[in-house]
Amino acid sequence: MDAQPIAYVFTVRGRPVGYRPSYFGGELVATERGYFPVSSTGYRSLAGDLGFEHYVSAAAVPEGLLSSLATEADKERQATLVRVARKLPAGPDRLANFIGASMDAEKAINDGFFAPDADRAALWQSGYRRLCLIDGDPRFRPEPNDRVWTPEFCADAIEKVRTLLAFVQQLASGDFPAQPPPRAAVLHSYFDLPPKPAGEPVTVLPAVTSELSLGSTEEYLRDDEEEMECFQRRAAGHFPDQGPDQGMQMRLF
Repeated sequence: MDAQPIAYVFTVRGRPVGYRPSYFGGELVATERGYFPVSSTGYRSLAGDLGFEHYVSAAAVPEGLLSSLATEADKERQATLVRVARKLPAGPDRLANFIGASMDAEKAINDGFFAPDADRAALWQSGYRRLCLIDGDPRFRPEPNDRVWTPEFCADAIEKVRTLLAFVQQLASGDFPAQPPPRAAVLHSYFDLPPKPAGEPVTVLPAVTSELSLGSTEEYLRDDEEEMECFQRRAAGHFPDQGPDQGMQMRLF
């Protein structure tokens, strides 16, 4: 079934949030690149909030719903920031180490696309550390252990990590291509939106040295105590002032 066109654009925290009626209620979608307050993916179904009525109008969206969705997205993003900023000690199971580190990296990088600029930088920095850990420390690389994780499969998994690592370095420089590499596990929907006229912000990635790769996980992922305290404070609900919420301002698209 073809998607309906965007019918209205709400303003949430000064950012556009498109509303598209759907067969199951309605959905919120990003209309441009950058911060999308109500979801880390640029998309949020309202079926669970509006019920499964067909093609609900934007006027039926309850007052305060968009504000609560933005607060919920804040909490989820801050929880991710805290998790991926933590030290990641190497366990005895290399496959488990790899899966944990790679999942953290992909989550941090993908959540960064539609995050506020400051949170994007923090997420990409942490995701980059995880990718460098996999690339530089053999304890975080998978080893063949069954019919699925064959030598070829393990090598391919590492190659995908290195593709993503190189792509994050490119993104951090502000150089966003028309589409990401096919093998990069990133949020393609961001690239389907028009590029920002002024370009993307530059993210300063942390310096990582290969000599730390053997037996120095604690040094490699050394946390800045003040940064971690800030993350934990924000995750507990103490967010920077976002200004008055304009969640229910609406205009015809």
